[in-house]
Amino acid sequence: MTDEQNQMIMTIKKIAAMIEQEQLSMGDCPVSDITEALHYALNYRDNAPLSEDISLQYGDLIKYMIANGQKAECCYMLDMMADWIRYEYEKDSYNDKKYSDISKQLEDAKEDNRLFDNIVQRYKSHSMDDAFLGEHTYHTLALVKEKGSIELFKEISSCVYDTNLRRIARQNKKKIAFFVKDSAEWSCEEVYKLYAARPDCEVVVTVAPFFVGTQQTILDTYNNTIAYFAERGFNTIGLYDQYQDSIKSWKEVGSPDIVFHLNPYYTAFIGSSSILNFPLSILNVYIPYGMMIYGNVSGQFNQLSHALYWKIFCETACHKEMAEKYSDIGDFNVISSGFVRMDSFYRDEPEPEHDIWKISPDADKQNVKRIIYAPHWSIRDGAAGFGNFDKTYMQMYNYAKDTAVATSWILRPHPMLRAGSVAQGLFQSEQEYDEYLDMWNRLPNAKVIESGTYCDIFKSSDAMILDSISFLGEYLYVHKPMLFLTRERNTFNDFGRELAKILYKADGGDFNAIKHFVENIVIQNNDYMLKEREAFFEKYLDYYKINGMPASEYIYEYIDDAINKVHEERTT
Repeated sequence: MTDEQNQMIMTIKKIAAMIEQEQLSMGDCPVSDITEALHYALNYRDNAPLSEDISLQYGDLIKYMIANGQKAECCYMLDMMADWIRYEYEKDSYNDKKYSDISKQLEDAKEDNRLFDNIVQRYKSHSMDDAFLGEHTYHTLALVKEKGSIELFKEISSCVYDTNLRRIARQNKKKIAFFVKDSAEWSCEEVYKLYAARPDCEVVVTVAPFFVGTQQTILDTYNNTIAYFAERGFNTIGLYDQYQDSIKSWKEVGSPDIVFHLNPYYTAFIGSSSILNFPLSILNVYIPYGMMIYGNVSGQFNQLSHALYWKIFCETACHKEMAEKYSDIGDFNVISSGFVRMDSFYRDEPEPEHDIWKISPDADKQNVKRIIYAPHWSIRDGAAGFGNFDKTYMQMYNYAKDTAVATSWILRPHPMLRAGSVAQGLFQSEQEYDEYLDMWNRLPNAKVIESGTYCDIFKSSDAMILDSISFLGEYLYVHKPMLFLTRERNTFNDFGRELAKILYKADGGDFNAIKHFVENIVIQNNDYMLKEREAFFEKYLDYYKINGMPASEYIYEYIDDAINKVHEERTT
């Protein structure tokens, strides 16, 4: 509906109000103009005489009311006609929009068919080149998966990747980007350092907003993530222009050759930050931000983004087997490298310069048990169905407060708990959630660490209480007891089902069971499930023993070997 149409409707309503308030006499009512307005608004496009006839009948009815001094009825009729006219114009606008949407869909379908035919023709004619890749996006490659066979998709994907590798091998400078949404997911520091140490590489961390949660949560997470990397000396670029409310193009940030992804949920990124809008000239590498354990195998292995990564460097051989089982393209692009975030646990590193744990002045520092409390975000109706935070969050706080002499705590909430707890109504606002965290920080024996790496926290702890999913696997690398807080909605993938068998478990709402774990397993040093966890670790998780090197080095060398291989082929 146009501004002019809306103004006309408001004028009719104003006339009705003025007549009702006796600011305008009924005899001065512009009946013929209002009748004509109704005539034009009525949506009988193929029957103009009917439209005119209906509007004239309503005009005559208003004239009759005026002639008989029926002010209230006249005002009611004018209001009704104004609403009718609004309805007709809005219906018209809806139909026009619907027609426009259908037309756009048809045009998009034609364009998609053209893109599909173009890339297939390029592949079959052996004419895939750098110019073509620079002009097209991964949307074009996704069309091959959608419209062609899986085998054709694999063949064309390989052609795209080989063309990129040959270009990268020719370049004196290789541009490497790490694409992140949250510092809590950052796991690639050692990979970053390996590339940053090379004079032939330019390395950058690019940060994009992740559109899950309230606008405040989205912007806070984005700005905090930029600050985290910038303060630690990383070359950092924010992809979101807050003044223009737009995402920068990849050309604006230097056209990287290789982009490392940590999160596969591409639909929560917009504009050029969605992998579908990445130029085909980028090689995309996926290193999972967490260990894939819960039962959403489609989300973990078979999103469209998984098919568009050149390589996926997964956590274990079991995860590679699950990719073969659950992905449309199998394990075509999956390499079992080990979980890069766990490399820290294989290195002999000095203790942190300052104690990251708060110890009560009344406590014996040598005997205090250091416990991590790591709640997941998916409370109540949250998608994953693992969170129990809403059931015991105040009891956990009070227990930490009451055991200050014997325990020290770090609250490590999932990055999305802030948004999840507000969305589920546990807190009325982000501010109320932040006030809860402040309560923990004010305790003499507790602190909150929401973001950044957590390897030092794991190493220096004595136990963990959690329902955060990835930590169930990651904490096994420090060989210490943990209590998994369960609920009926828990689901696991193949790896997770085996893992769940060797954990201490308690119902997420059973606070007495939580106390029993702390007081009998942790404080009394009675870790009777240690041997079972060690056997599981050796069978599934000890990638250093399997590969003979840290996962970060394995990934770095694998990519370097792929580039050198095409370089050698080109020079022979």
